[in-house]
Amino acid sequence: MIQVRWDRYPRTAEFDLARRWVTIQVNLGLARNTIDAYSRALEDYLGFSQRQCANVTSAGRDHIAAYVHDLTSRPIPEAPSAGRSALKRDLPTQHSSSVLPHSASSMIS
Repeated sequence: MIQVRWDRYPRTAEFDLARRWVTIQVNLGLARNTIDAYSRALEDYLGFSQRQCANVTSAGRDHIAAYVHDLTSRPIPEAPSAGRSALKRDLPTQHSSSVLPHSASSMIS
């Protein structure tokens, strides 16, 4: 069974509801990378909520909308060089007649 790296997610570890939810995901047998991704996302949301002085158990639409706005206003981090070239290759260009990325369109032709 996967051991959650609680030291990497201190807010999630301290917030009982979040910790129990992550533990349920582990018990369901989800992959380590999935558990880490979920834990990072929870950690991020809990940090945002803490900065906003919001109670996450009673957060309403306004708080969720503010979090989504915060997420969408962040700069996109640089990918490793191999990932950048793959990303550029797979993104459709403005002049492309296909809406599917290169790798997806090659699978259906």
